[in-house]
Amino acid sequence: MTDTAQLNPSAAHDRGILARPALDAVAASATPGAHQVRVDCDPDLRLPEEVVENLQLVAHEAVDNALRHAFPNHIDGHVWIRLFYERGRLTLTVRDDGIGMPDFADYESGGRARITQAASAINAHARMGAAPFGGALVSVTLPA
Repeated sequence: MTDTAQLNPSAAHDRGILARPALDAVAASATPGAHQVRVDCDPDLRLPEEVVENLQLVAHEAVDNALRHAFPNHIDGHVWIRLFYERGRLTLTVRDDGIGMPDFADYESGGRARITQAASAINAHARMGAAPFGGALVSVTLPA
């Protein structure tokens, strides 16, 4: 389990690995086509390797699920990956503007289970469901 005190952005500046390349790799691996995957993350953000690896897994699963389920009949769509600090917490969100997903669904198998397991591995909380104003939202938050 990760010591969340290591997540302080000023303390982590000189140690850890860059988070942005891991998220850029997820976006680059998305199937090319009508869907755009964009990343918003401080390019200098460094985090413990275990945290980056698990957040990358979450992002990969969430983007894969969005591209497979959110845009039926080949409709155009967007997926946004965002990693940011707010109120002392580190949060990863993956949001799409597709058809949405139910708020209460089975998290015991498939991509949702892998997201939950990756979040648990770094002492984080995962939430998956409908996004405000449409689409789906996957959010993983690490406590301060």
